[in-house]
Parts: sequence; C-alpha cells; structure tokens
Amino acid sequence: MAKKLSIVILGLTPLFFLPTAQNFYDTNKWMLLSVGALLVLIIWAVALFRVKTPLRAALPWGALGFAVLTLASLVGLIAASTNKIEALLSPLGPVTFAALTILILAGSSMTKQDKMYLRRVLYTVTGLVGLIALYQALGMGKLVLPQVQFLADPLWTPTGSVTTTIALFFITLSLVIPDAVTSFKKHQEHGAVALLVISLIIIAIGTTVTLSQFILKAAGVLPFDVGMVVASQIFKNSTSAAAGVGAENFVTAFTFVRPASLNTGPLANVIFATNADFFLHILTVYGLTGLAGALILVGNLVSGNKKEWLFFTKCLCIASLLLIPPTIPLLAVIAIILILAEGDRPAPKPITVKPSWIRISAGILLMLVTAGSFYFLIRAYTAEVYFFRSLRAAQANDGTKTYNRQIQAIRANTFLSRYHISYSQTSLALANSIATSLNNPSASSSAGTNTDQNRQLVGQLMQQAVTEAKIAVTLNTTNIAAWENLGLTYQAIIPVATDAANWALTAYQTAVKLDPSNPNLFVNIGSVFVTQNQYDNAIAVFERAIQLAPSYANAYYNLANVYKLKGDTVNQAKVLTNTLKLVTPESSDYAKIKNELDALQHTTTP
Repeated sequence: MAKKLSIVILGLTPLFFLPTAQNFYDTNKWMLLSVGALLVLIIWAVALFRVKTPLRAALPWGALGFAVLTLASLVGLIAASTNKIEALLSPLGPVTFAALTILILAGSSMTKQDKMYLRRVLYTVTGLVGLIALYQALGMGKLVLPQVQFLADPLWTPTGSVTTTIALFFITLSLVIPDAVTSFKKHQEHGAVALLVISLIIIAIGTTVTLSQFILKAAGVLPFDVGMVVASQIFKNSTSAAAGVGAENFVTAFTFVRPASLNTGPLANVIFATNADFFLHILTVYGLTGLAGALILVGNLVSGNKKEWLFFTKCLCIASLLLIPPTIPLLAVIAIILILAEGDRPAPKPITVKPSWIRISAGILLMLVTAGSFYFLIRAYTAEVYFFRSLRAAQANDGTKTYNRQIQAIRANTFLSRYHISYSQTSLALANSIATSLNNPSASSSAGTNTDQNRQLVGQLMQQAVTEAKIAVTLNTTNIAAWENLGLTYQAIIPVATDAANWALTAYQTAVKLDPSNPNLFVNIGSVFVTQNQYDNAIAVFERAIQLAPSYANAYYNLANVYKLKGDTVNQAKVLTNTLKLVTPESSDYAKIKNELDALQHTTTP
C-alpha cells in the first residue's frame, strides 16, 4: 500500500496545482507531498502494531541525500531561522525534504512491476504537461477560458516553473525513448507500445514549443554570478557558514547584495525566492551542512551501474540541479529516478530490532507525530485558503469581505508576516475610504449621528494598521517587505499622527539596510522629507534613487516636483525633460508631463 501511495504522490506532483491558495503551485505541491508522507507514516504505524515478527529497518541509498538535507534543514531551523513557522512552510524547507525521504523509503522495495507502473505514471503526467504546453503555445487557454488570467501566458505550466518543465521533459524523454525502442523490438502488447509512442511524441512536441517560447520570451532567471554572491554571504560568521540564513530568509539574502545593475532591464522588479541553482540555494539557506546533503544526493545519482541507460537519466538530473533554480516538482522527479535506480548496488544492511515493546513504542510515536502534523497542516492550509479568498475579495473591491477573511487567516495561523502585512494595508485602506466619505459634505450629512462613530472607527483602523505592521516586523525582523510596509503605514498617517514622519524614516532606513539597491525605498524616503519641507534632503535621496535606477521615471518626476516646491524652475524643466524621455509617448503620464513642461516653458519665456 505504501509503495502504491508513493507512486501516486510523486508521479502527480509535477502536474498537481489548485487555485485555492495565493501560490497555486508550491503551496499545493508542498501539501500533496506532506499529506502523502503522513499517510505513509500511518500505514507504517498500523503495520508495527499488526506485524509480530522482529522489526527490520534500513535507510536505502536513494533516501540518504534527502535524509541528510532534512537534518541540515532542521539545524538551519534551530540555528538560523528568524521565523520557525515560515521556515517549516517553505517549499524547500525541512517538511519537503522529510516528505521526500519518507516517500523514497516507501518506494525503495518496489518490484520490477511496481517500477514499470511508476514509469508509466511519470510518462502519462509528463505527456499531460506536454499537451498543456502545446495548448498554451497555440493560445487555446486564453481563447477557451479568457476569464482565467494565468492562462493568458503562453508559458504557463502546471509545474509552476518553465525551467522545471523543460527539465522534466528532458529527464522523461531519456527514459521513454529507450523504453519505446525496447517495447517495439520485443513486440510487447500494442497498448503498452502505443502509450510509450504517444507519450514520446507529445513530450517531444512539448519540449520543442516550450523551449522556443522560453527563448523568445527571454524568461528571467537569477544570473549565476549574482547567485554566487548571494551564497557567499553565509561565510560572514561561523553560524551562518554551518547553518545558512534559514529556509525563509533567502529573499533577505538576495536583496542585501542585489546589484544595482538589475534595476535596469527585465529583472528590475523581480524578487527571487530561490537561488540560481539547487546547490547555491541549499548553500545559502542551510550552509555547509546543507551542501553536504546536496553532494550526497549527487553521489547517489552518480553511483550504480554506469552502463545502463538510466545512468544518462541520472546525469540529466544532476545537470538540472546545476543549471536551473530548485523546485518541488524537480525534486519529486529526482526522487522517482532514485527509486527506479534502487538495486543498482547492494542495499545497506538492515538493523533488526527484536523486542516487541520497541516496535509498539515506535508505532505509538508515529501515530502521535502524524496526528500533530496533520493538525499543523490543516491549520496552515486553512489559513492559506482564507488569505487567498481575501485577495479575491480585494480584487472585487469588497473591503468588508477582504477584512474578515484576513482576520480568519490570522486566527488560523498567526505566525506569517505576509498575513499581517496585508491586514495592515487593508485596515489602512478602509480607514482612508471612511475618511474620504466623511470629508464629502453630502455623504457626511446623510450619515447623521454616525459621523462621530465613523471618525472613531477611522482612528481605530489606523491604529490597527500600525499594530499589524509592527507584528509583521516582530515575526521576522529581517523581512524587507515587513519593514517597507511599516514605513508606508507610518507615512500614510503623517497628517494625523505626531512623529509619524520620524517613525516612517526609521522604518525605511532599516529597510534600506536590508535592501540597499532598491530605488523605491529612496523615493519613499524622499516623499517623507517633502511632507516635512526638507527639500534638500529630498533632492539628495531622489538623486540616489536615480543613480540606482537611471530609467526610473517616478524618481525623476518626484525630483522635478521638489524643484517646483523650491521655486527652481530651471532645474524643474531639466528634470521634467529627462522624465519625458522615459515615459511611453502614448501613455497618460506622457501627456501629463508634457503639459506641465509646456506650461513651465510658457511661464519662463520672456
């Protein structure tokens, strides 16, 4: 039973996604692996109670790499993670590696027939991914379901990553081609041959269209030189060198050293959640301990019979780990290959445990761990569903439902910074909406006696926005988004709160320390200086934003506005002229800036 379950779970992982969470792909694939691993633990626990023979256990070679990665990620969780829950919920965190270890253990004793079924599941799933790739390349997704936004992207794939899809195609092709040739030569049953041939054709077509689309669209990935700089940060002290920065803190590591050169071009607004490849990512988040696990994983792929065609497949797996960012589907496919390769070398000697009390104790322990883990998963996923519903409500401009759903998400899981960030933004937006209605004479007169209550509600919502923004920072003090949100929240209440400007500047300055190459932060700081009439300080930070992003039109426009406030029409005109060069001529912004510049030139002309 456990073997069949591992076949289904690992085989379906590349294809599985659900539009029920903010991240359709990673969250649901993570949940699929986690639930599958827990079901395997239940099966094992029941077996421990029922089987009367001595307990024999061994860790297969294929599971060793993921087992060491699990231990390394737990070390990182304890020693480096600033938010343990975020680390546990990370797609490349300890839960994922533990689940893969368990599923490989469950599949390690597969018979030749079981492995054949596993191959067929992989071929079928990859074939479906190939069909979807062709479907998207032809624009059918957008045509048939125009209301589904993600289907408008010709590179959309259920794996959640184009590079992962390409790797999946090549790895599967290296298996299906020799299988198809062998089946044809041996005159196997027509159904089996047909499945292999059809899978081969579809996957080949999917590979071709995906590669062509990927090259044409020039889909952005983190450059390797930047990835190496990010990974090198761990050597600043012995703790991070051994344990990394923590599973949830890769974005912090990236933004801290992000070069200003990325502010120009297609990667200007991209925040990368993973490093350029598997090894650099593992080194960054889990340090040298994690790298040891990654190298053991590679060693397991390299070992075994090198004359069989499967060795070439394993080499493709290693190439994928070296060349593309890591994802759950890629690791699941590698787990499948490790299971298929089990038996290439002598299995480790099993440990035999005879006393029945040890077997029963192990069964009880597994049941307790499984029950606690299921409770954790249910709470975490329920929170994700509520949070996603709040985002959908926000898109529909339903402020009340957005607010209530975010409260439900936080009640289900209060430990995620992004929930509190969104809740603070929603509270602030509702406060602004009510305040706007109060400032509208016709609306306020019709409100009657509710006016005082609404004013009180505005104050409560603003205070709540600040409180939630502070909580987000407290939950993860290295979260750049949390600090930026705190700064934006204080900035929004400057007109009504004493010292809000100073608090906003303090929050932004902390954010700048975490993300020194972000021009948006300097624009925000400059805007705060403008509200305090500190024009020279504002000019300095707007110029810094322009240095970081020479094509950032918003920074130029804000700089021109400061010169306007200072009465420096000469510099205002120069900066507006530069701004105009950076704006699309057909846009409304272009017309607005052109009108301002024309009016300025008209007033300064003798």
